[in-house]
Amino acid sequence: MMLRSKFFWLPIVGALALSGCSTSPVGMIANQDSDQFDNDRDGVINERDLCADTVMGAVVNNDGCPFDITSIADGELIVLFDHDSANIHSNQLAEVKRIVGVLNKNPGLSLVLEGHASASGSAEYNLQLSKKRAEAVKQLFISRGLSAERLEILPVGEQKLLLNNNTVQADTLNRRVTTQFKSSDTYTDYKWHIYTMESTL
Repeated sequence: MMLRSKFFWLPIVGALALSGCSTSPVGMIANQDSDQFDNDRDGVINERDLCADTVMGAVVNNDGCPFDITSIADGELIVLFDHDSANIHSNQLAEVKRIVGVLNKNPGLSLVLEGHASASGSAEYNLQLSKKRAEAVKQLFISRGLSAERLEILPVGEQKLLLNNNTVQADTLNRRVTTQFKSSDTYTDYKWHIYTMESTL
């Protein structure tokens, strides 16, 4: 009889011992310091989101900010140069004046000046020459009152030849600076799926 009573108390003592090891209330939830919500539903949590009011459906970067697209359109100005030269002929000045007038009437426009060279000479030399030509046109626009902040040079050397043959005519047309109008008015790029653009607009 005594032996049976000892075995009867063993499960109860064991249960009490286990319950004494617990130091935390059952069901306690750890504190969450960072904001894990995504209020603007762009896929980036609030804690990391630098643009908290992103338009629904916009394509965003890792910081939750939308990608903006800037429009660029070809201009009509082509400045031609002599062989191995960055000097601008006086007969180009009337066209330069016209482009300045367009920019003055459209403060949202800036100008990309793309410098080119013919294929004669080394590629590295032609790249530097195309930079000098674009810089010369830039300084001409500045002298006509345009701000340097609205002028961007883009030297490409011999990478975009108009004519790819070894003739005098080809060399003449390839030694040039062309212009592109660049609009500062940007718009947001939206996600697309198989049916339609994801936008609430």
